[in-house]
This record gives sequence, C-alpha cells and structure tokens, in this order.
Amino acid sequence: MNITDIELAKRIVQHIVNELSALESLGDLKWSIPPKDKQSNYRAWAEMTLKYIRDSHDEHEVYVGQFDGSAKPNPGEMKIGGYIKDLRDMDKTMYSFSLEKGYGTNNRAEYLALIELLESAIRQGITRLNIYGDSNLAVMQVNGKWKANKDMAPLRDRALELLKKFNHWSLSHVPRSLNSEADSLTR
Repeated sequence: MNITDIELAKRIVQHIVNELSALESLGDLKWSIPPKDKQSNYRAWAEMTLKYIRDSHDEHEVYVGQFDGSAKPNPGEMKIGGYIKDLRDMDKTMYSFSLEKGYGTNNRAEYLALIELLESAIRQGITRLNIYGDSNLAVMQVNGKWKANKDMAPLRDRALELLKKFNHWSLSHVPRSLNSEADSLTR
C-alpha cells in the first residue's frame, strides 16, 4: 500500500469504529460470538468495507456528513450546523453551514440541519453519503424505527424524499461527544 491507501484505510477504520460503537450503544448490534477483542471485530469489518469500496466504488465518492441543531431556550431561537468531508481527507471540510432558522424546537432544528446537509450534498453532486447526528429522534424516525408525530412527519418525509436521490446513504446516531464539530456550528 502507498501512503494514500494507508491514510484512506485509517479513515475508513475510524469511520467504521464510530458506526459500530453507535450501533452497540443503541443495542442494534449484537455479536453472534462473544467478542474477545472488539477491536479485532472492528478491524474485520473495516477490512471488508475497504475491500467493498475499492472493488465497487471510486474512492472519491465516499463522503461523511454530520449535522446538529439547537433551540435556545427550547422552544426558542433555532440554529443549525453541519459539514461534509471527503473520507480520504477528513481534515479538510468540503462544505459547512451555520444558519439561524427562526423560532422553534430543538427537534425541528435537528431535522432542518439534516435537510440542509442533504440539500447541500445533492447540490455538490454527492451520491454516496454516510451521515451522523446526535438527534436520536431524527435518526430513528428517518430510519423507520420510530413513528413521527404530525409536527415531525413533514420534516421526516422531506428528508426521506431527499435521500432517494442518493445511490447509497446511511444515517447513524452518535453521542454528542462524537458530534462536537457540528455542535460548535450551532453556537
């Protein structure tokens, strides 16, 4: 492997570790064998994913997006933030936003941030996006695990409509501590 392959592999491994940790914390991931060493399991998944990406997709198409929204107080003045990065160069932000969105709830702000992220990715021609946010409500509703009430359903439906424009997407919940960069854009 040359240095760019090594760096790509490291970023993919970190991305997968974050994804698996989030799935474990939600109880969505259960190992079929007792894991003696979680890192070994993570590494196996990372190697399989790296092979899949190399065999099936141009590495330029692997993007990561994170979003966050806040309302101060709740309900209150909403602010949304997020960014998109190329997995090959996670130190470089391709696109970021920090916008005021008027008066509303924290949950509404989270959805508006997700929608802005998706619309931005579509404008940039991105067709493969792995998305992370600390809004359990938005993530679970968009993934179909929770029902949306009449206030959130139109926002969920808009997000789902936008997601149809991607060849591949994933939407995962991460703890707030792993969403600090997006969180800082809502301040």
